[in-house]
Amino acid sequence: MKLGKVNVEFGFQGYKEPILNNDYLYHYCSLESFYNIIQTKTIRLYDLREMNDISELSLENVEWIRLLCEEYRKHPFDFYYETKDNLTHDFYEYIFDEYFKHEMNPNSRHNTYYFAFCMTKLCNDLNQWRLYGDNCKGICLAFNKDTLKKTGFDLVNIEYVDIDNMVSTIISDVLSKIKNASYNKDNRELEKFRFDLLGKIKSEFYKYKNNAYSNEKEIRLVKTIKTRTFAINCNTDYIMQNDYDIFNEIKFTIKNKRLVGYCDVNIDDLGLEEIILGPLNETTKASIMLFLAKNGINIKNDCIFKSTIPYR
Repeated sequence: MKLGKVNVEFGFQGYKEPILNNDYLYHYCSLESFYNIIQTKTIRLYDLREMNDISELSLENVEWIRLLCEEYRKHPFDFYYETKDNLTHDFYEYIFDEYFKHEMNPNSRHNTYYFAFCMTKLCNDLNQWRLYGDNCKGICLAFNKDTLKKTGFDLVNIEYVDIDNMVSTIISDVLSKIKNASYNKDNRELEKFRFDLLGKIKSEFYKYKNNAYSNEKEIRLVKTIKTRTFAINCNTDYIMQNDYDIFNEIKFTIKNKRLVGYCDVNIDDLGLEEIILGPLNETTKASIMLFLAKNGINIKNDCIFKSTIPYR
């Protein structure tokens, strides 16, 4: 078996204490999750609609169309597009009647899915260790931000707002994007324009969290998948003909007693730079180094740390 080019040292010398690097983003997980990540050399991006933060807003659970229309009527604005016959039409009705009634409807024939990998700016943080690092027995992975940006996925800084103001904040941002948009191409490009513009608007809904979580300083790596069909309304043959390449990317697992969709991303593409063991993780550095080498993961000996935060 060919081993990765790793400086394997078979001693049991002590770990160094980790130091915050502002060029890195950190992901806390259990030792079991770390094992699966290294064994498969993949990171899972989970369907954002299945995130376990119950306070996050779901498009299906809020009457977005009604709220958007109500807010628009308070402060109306003109938004026009031109057909190839140079006839100017109001784009407002097209957006709300066509897009928000269908694209944001869970029973729509067309749909956009968002898959995310959650990280934080916080290095060696006790709260992160307790909540996401298996109560301090887990692992923290440090990824290079510049490498993450090169994946072509969105790196989304989560914004924290008061729960009472969350809906109005999102509505305001969506209308602002619509107001600032423009269109003057011929009709053949209208569909592409609609999806490009409103796909970005839809993604706005996933960058907010309740202010109660503001201490987490979360950043998400988000992959967007746009389908031409919607599985609920289409038979298998139709899906395979039109969206096989897309649906082939989406896999499923059981998580917290729910069926959850996810996408795999090769860890080599994400810039893994450091590994930090939790305060109560008793794994030796020799075992970590040998495990990494066996799986072809190139992490230097001096980039493996252990938290010394006092915790019982």
